[in-house]
Amino acid sequence: MRLLLSALLVGFLSSASAQVTSSATPPNRSLLFAVESEGVSQVPAPVLLPADERTATFVVNYTGFSSSAQTAFQYAVDIWSGLITSDVPIVIDATWEDLPGNALGSAGANNLFYNFGGAPANGVLYPSPLANKLAGSDLDPGQADISANFDSGTNWYYGLDGNTPFSQFDLVSVVLHEIGHGLGFAGTAFVGTDLNGYILNGSLPHVYDGFVWTGNSIPILDFGSGTASLGDALVSDNLYWAGAQGNAYSGDFSPKLYAPSFWEQGSSYSHFDESTYPAGNAHSLMTPQIGNGEAIHSPGAMCLGVLEDIGWTVDYDALDGPVGAPGCTDAAACNYDPEATLSDGSCIYPLADEPCGDCTSLWSMALNASAGQGVEFTFGGVGSIDEIEVAVQWAGSSNGEWVSDLLVLLCDPNGDCFEWGGFDQTTGATAAGVDWPAAWDTGAAGTYTVTLNVSGLDLSGLGTWSVSLFNGFGDSGGLDLTDVTFTVPYVCPLTGLNPGCTDNAACNYEPSADYNDGSCNYFCFNCTETLLFENFQSYDTTVPLTVQATNGWETWSGIAGGVEDPYVVLAGADAELELVSPEVDPSQASDVVFPIGASDGQYVVQFSMSTQAGQTAYYNFQGDNTPGIEWTLETFIDTEGGLAFVQGEDTLQADGFQVGADNLFTHIFDLDNDELRVILGTQLVALLEYPGNLGGVNFYAYSFGGGLGRYLLDDLTICASTTAAAGCMDSQACNYNPDAVEDDGSCLFPFDYGWCDCEGSVFDALGECGGGCAEDLDADGICDSEDPCIGGVLDACGVCDGPGAVFECGCEDIPEDDCDCDGNQLDALGECGGDCAADVNGDGICDVPGCTDMEACNYDPLANTDDGGCEYAVLYYDCSGDCINDSDGDGVCDELEVSGCTDSEACNYDDEASEDDGSCAYLTAASIDGSAEVDEGSTQLYVAMPSEPGNSYTWAVSGGSLLSGQGTSLVTVEWTTSGAHSIQVVETNASCTGGVINLDVDVLEVTSIDEFDPMDWAVWPNPARTGFRIDVGSIQLRLCDLSGAEVRQWPTSAPRTWHALDGVAPGMYLLEVELPTGKKVRPLVVAR
Repeated sequence: MRLLLSALLVGFLSSASAQVTSSATPPNRSLLFAVESEGVSQVPAPVLLPADERTATFVVNYTGFSSSAQTAFQYAVDIWSGLITSDVPIVIDATWEDLPGNALGSAGANNLFYNFGGAPANGVLYPSPLANKLAGSDLDPGQADISANFDSGTNWYYGLDGNTPFSQFDLVSVVLHEIGHGLGFAGTAFVGTDLNGYILNGSLPHVYDGFVWTGNSIPILDFGSGTASLGDALVSDNLYWAGAQGNAYSGDFSPKLYAPSFWEQGSSYSHFDESTYPAGNAHSLMTPQIGNGEAIHSPGAMCLGVLEDIGWTVDYDALDGPVGAPGCTDAAACNYDPEATLSDGSCIYPLADEPCGDCTSLWSMALNASAGQGVEFTFGGVGSIDEIEVAVQWAGSSNGEWVSDLLVLLCDPNGDCFEWGGFDQTTGATAAGVDWPAAWDTGAAGTYTVTLNVSGLDLSGLGTWSVSLFNGFGDSGGLDLTDVTFTVPYVCPLTGLNPGCTDNAACNYEPSADYNDGSCNYFCFNCTETLLFENFQSYDTTVPLTVQATNGWETWSGIAGGVEDPYVVLAGADAELELVSPEVDPSQASDVVFPIGASDGQYVVQFSMSTQAGQTAYYNFQGDNTPGIEWTLETFIDTEGGLAFVQGEDTLQADGFQVGADNLFTHIFDLDNDELRVILGTQLVALLEYPGNLGGVNFYAYSFGGGLGRYLLDDLTICASTTAAAGCMDSQACNYNPDAVEDDGSCLFPFDYGWCDCEGSVFDALGECGGGCAEDLDADGICDSEDPCIGGVLDACGVCDGPGAVFECGCEDIPEDDCDCDGNQLDALGECGGDCAADVNGDGICDVPGCTDMEACNYDPLANTDDGGCEYAVLYYDCSGDCINDSDGDGVCDELEVSGCTDSEACNYDDEASEDDGSCAYLTAASIDGSAEVDEGSTQLYVAMPSEPGNSYTWAVSGGSLLSGQGTSLVTVEWTTSGAHSIQVVETNASCTGGVINLDVDVLEVTSIDEFDPMDWAVWPNPARTGFRIDVGSIQLRLCDLSGAEVRQWPTSAPRTWHALDGVAPGMYLLEVELPTGKKVRPLVVAR
């Protein structure tokens, strides 16, 4: 099915010509929600154009964003700036804040405009960025065009490569989506609480609204705002985009819009349909939901088509071509990639002044381990490994061990790990694809070296590299390698950089650390009061838990011994609590609670949990002691070990749970600061807001996601805790801990080890702690490596045992070309250090160049040598550029004045005149005032209005004769011939002649004479002195002078009413009376 927009609305696409207005209400914000996805997906980015080739400019005002978040935001902006065109910068206010529920972001245009210059249609609303683009200027200067908000609590992926981990949400995709809404991908139709449909601004539709039709080819605007039919359409799952460009890129069907059966504010109507364009679809960016692991770095052609339909200029070609290649784009970096078009922050620069490629790390280790055992070493470095030279010192063995039994596990700072070597043991890591040479299959003593090519493993990074050495022979009696050295080219030691924990959620976060050394510790607590320590060892496995427990365990319903009450099971000598769902065993529905009842302070809840393949696990914390009241955190563990932490409408995805193994969960609650840390093993998997109480913990066997609810629980500890640490409390010690509240006797002092500081330094030959001076044989305080005169004496010139300052300038003669020891030279007059540059004529007087003509504007009285640079004033002007003579002060010199009429309103205006000579003349007549319908034989008065005193008026009449007034503005005409005739006048003066002014007159044939014409009227006395009367009643009566200007007006009056003329000057006037049949005019003379 395809809908094509043929005739949107009559007038909707008409040209616009009216003033700008911005009084329309902007639409509600469009929202993007997080959902749980089934796997990762990617829609790659278009080619990223160079900055100087982009066709739109965005200005972003950030509030609360980290540098990583800003980098991701800017990448999304760069993508949009190459796909749309606008000459007006698009300003975005972007805010990083906590959004409600599972909302990831919201955005919209700040204003709507209509009837502005450049608008394609009248009476249609356009969002600010688009309106500015169409108008060619900023219609609301100083104001942002788009406002966008992004959730600060989401587990974001800030990378630019689209390789979003399954546990995170892609920030670039969400920013691209929200900017799309701000550009106009959002309408103003909505469903009200009465279930009727509305257009937000009534008769003013958004341009988006006009392109939305039902599947039955009915434009939604045809339903009308406030109607049930519009409300039904908006929740019909039957809305489509009807614009030609959107349809051009949508395949066999028109673009389907999201219109679920219940109105979803912020999602319905203003998005593409989620199920039609799922994750991974090229058109999925503008759907209302995005899942974890889903990256969409392109709007897609169908979205660009929608934007073109509403008025944007877009570039579909920019969607084609190679994906923007991430890498280092800085040519000054060691790892500059000329093929990269997208900077991914991977640039590596030379350290310690070493050229790129000259850095080499030496990692020295030793191993003395029994079968299967090993030791881990860590090294700080930056770079990438293509090859490794390994050297092993081996004392030999006669017990069956070989050098090749050495098993190596190598991990880069990004956590990519590979193994090689060994005989029958493995670490479980990915094989590196290399091995020791066959010559290493020996027990003979010696030094063994090999160079391994590992270029295909892509080992690189900045931070902590780890190398683990193992005895890889299962039947070994021991493997003793006195020295194992890795020589690693192209990996620079992190000289001068500070290692430490760079995770600010860790207890030992070090803000000054330059790279993460793997030392992060999340277990910053000490139990001060244990509420529960449960290892289930003392329970009878045939009796339900709460029947025999005396430490506080309860079932969910409070009924001991029922189907909710689980049993302890044995795994060898170890006892564990087994929780089983009805789907596994219909006689069980394990559901137990341990009440805690804490409202402040710090608490730890720690336990071990395990599942097997196909099983799921679940537990929750609640704010109240009573089961089922105020769930504050739910944790779901799926069959693959995926974790979902749910708080209300917010969900955080994580991983790290190992199916088939024991997993230690540690929950550290800080109820005073509303914070919860969840640690799996030793890794922090969630840092959550926790504003509620800690009422208790609930363990429930729950089946979901195709898995069966079943798991084992063990080693449960619940305690009140404190983060106050134990440690060395002596501030003079190397390991002083200022946070310690208990001294544990661990203090270390440098002099205990013969050091002079806590860095292991010693005093050098000069007594400097950590100094580098090896000897000072003559004890002169100068290290022999820098002493130029060991055992001798330096003279004043720094010469060992030299003669001293015996030269003209002390330690040297006067330098060549100088005239003294201060570095001066002779000037042009022979003066040492003088400032004379030239004396061309050799008269002993220093040349002073300049203008020597006293008539010149730049005459220099000090100059004695003319340099040809004299400057002179222009005729009639002085040296300042001002007129010498300007009697009227108009800036035009009197000699250059041109006389004439300077009034542009005059008929003889002279645009070359600069001096008005009083000759301006005017033509003012614009119309003829008088009756346009008369009787044959009647006499009528006609006036050229307005008139100009002194002008002449030439009249011409057809169908009648001119009785009087030729040459004046007032004439009397007798109409003698019936039919269609006219009267014309031409206004003239000494300078100008006006055009012909015409009045068409219909002369009616008289077939009878009424005995009395009620509309015939007279004025008396005429001439009048103090007033006058007329013999008819009038609707309105006006007295005008001969130019047509009103002198006085009288309201409705009865026949023969006296009309006073107080204050009216003597002269000729026109008296206009408005009768039911029209206006009549009579002359009136006022005398005194």
